[in-house]
Formats: sequence, structure tokens, C-alpha cells
Amino acid sequence: MPPAPSFLGSWLVSEYIYNPDNTFAGINHQRRMLHQHDGLIRVTQICDPEPALDTHPMAAFRGEWVFDLRVDGLTRHYLGPDVVGAGQMIADGVMMGQGRWPRFGYDFTSFSILVTPAYQFTGGQFLDGERLVANIVGLAVPETEKPEYPHFTNPLWAAKMANTLQNPTAESLLQLQAQLNMNAPN
Repeated sequence: MPPAPSFLGSWLVSEYIYNPDNTFAGINHQRRMLHQHDGLIRVTQICDPEPALDTHPMAAFRGEWVFDLRVDGLTRHYLGPDVVGAGQMIADGVMMGQGRWPRFGYDFTSFSILVTPAYQFTGGQFLDGERLVANIVGLAVPETEKPEYPHFTNPLWAAKMANTLQNPTAESLLQLQAQLNMNAPN
């Protein structure tokens, strides 16, 4: 079963990076491209952390990252080379994942909520063993002819979500999905 067509294509992503103490560190801008490739989904991410992250571990995220994705029912298998692990769809448009970025050198947990076909709320953590390296919440929108990275209109809400979602559960993500759906942009 292929992923929903709304996941394919090019997305512009703004990832708000928080330190382990929940202080804001900076934003990583990312261009994420998903397309069919040899029966799989090829994911290419081009990351550009802003200068505020130059001394943060996320500075090493700069550049291009590629991995293949295989869909198996409700499970997404991340096959490498840059991401290995799996994601599980827990509801329509809601996914939780975990694995490792071998070249980057960190484990990850992640979540994604597709609020509308043109608006995704994402997040997760990078970990070194059990040590939190970065806590992330982000927005993703389809890339258009006039590319503009999305941004949170309320950065305090983003910081609250980063703290609240450090260890998300299926239930907490479904509750958040309901809240986001009520306030979805048109």
C-alpha cells in the first residue's frame, strides 16, 4: 500500500530546535522531497540549520540526507542509508517513529500529524543513548512556485509543545490532532 499521495512531492520544513533544558536553540530549514523509486519511496532531505545553531550538535545536520522508505500496511520501514528504523501509523494522518541516523550519529524518536493535505505538524528528539541532544517541533508545507518556509505564529506555543511532547503517546498525539484540526489553516 503506497503512502497517501499528499506525502509525496516536495515539502518545506521549519524545525524549531530546543536544548535539553527546553531553551530555544534555533531553526533548521529543510527541503524534503519524496518520490517513487524502484518500488520504494526515496526521501531526500536538504538541511540548512540557521547560524544560531553553528555551535549546537544540530549544526552537523547541514547538507543532504537520503534514505529509502518501504510501506508495509501501517508500518513505514526506513531502509537507509541515512535513516534506519520504522514508523507506525496510529491513526489516519498520525505517525510515530524511531530509529537511528547512522551518519549523523544519533538515535531518534519522531511524530507527524497531517493536519490538512497542505499542513503537517512534526517533531521528535535526537538522542545519544538516553541523553537528549535536541527536542524538535516543526511545520511542513508543500513547496510551491514561491517557496516560503513555514513558521509558528506563536513561538511560545511551539516551546510548550516541544516540552509537552518529549515523550508523546498515541493518545496525546490523537488529542493534539483533534486540537490542530479545529484550528487548521485554510
